[in-house]
Amino acid sequence: MGFKITVVFYIASAIALAISDYLEPKSIFLLTLLYAVILAVGSLIPRLNFYLKALHVNPSRKVVITFDDGPDPINTPKILSILKDKDVNAVFFLIGKKALQNPEIVDQILSEGHLIGGHTQNHDEFIGFRSKSYVMYEIKTCQDIIASITGYDATLFRPPFGVTNPIIAKVCKELELNIIGWSVRSFDTLAKSKKRLVSRVVKKAHSGSIILLHDRLSTTAEALPDIIDGIHDKGLKFGLFPDHAI
Repeated sequence: MGFKITVVFYIASAIALAISDYLEPKSIFLLTLLYAVILAVGSLIPRLNFYLKALHVNPSRKVVITFDDGPDPINTPKILSILKDKDVNAVFFLIGKKALQNPEIVDQILSEGHLIGGHTQNHDEFIGFRSKSYVMYEIKTCQDIIASITGYDATLFRPPFGVTNPIIAKVCKELELNIIGWSVRSFDTLAKSKKRLVSRVVKKAHSGSIILLHDRLSTTAEALPDIIDGIHDKGLKFGLFPDHAI
């Protein structure tokens, strides 16, 4: 979809450039503003696949639960216990510095059948404005730490906040990473109650959903059993990504 939008805009820009001598300054300004808006929207909405291709729906049609920002020494073990009890596997996108601080949890995640991906070294909220060398350090260092702890060459990656741009796209391509997005954003970081969190996720879950949660949050750990039960009650099954998809 992002590629199509880009092509259409470039064609429109070429036409506008060709007739620029006939355009008023106001029209040129509006075209420039439109271009900036398109670039911003492409950066902030991962599902558009504007700068890079990411997986937002599981091809196997099974629901995938994913967790960002761990491992957390308190809540990640609770979540792992729940997943084991419910016989559900998930995907954990780890922050490098936290993985380094909690290597035993990283090993536990992998040993219990879950997948691991990188989520940058420091989860810099301004990564979308950083240089290529900085972005390369953030992404590669995290992937290397995961590999050093587990011996597992993690090729899955999720950008912080889902933000993408040409630099992030280029680094991911050079590192041959598989980008994982989401189709259900839980907003658990803003959830004021377990009940509302459960209701939102269960309501939005459908066949092939990739659900975004955060294993650093106690509310998420508390809500997880009901989220799993609610999705099961809808007749949906949980699973991981098929090999050909990643």
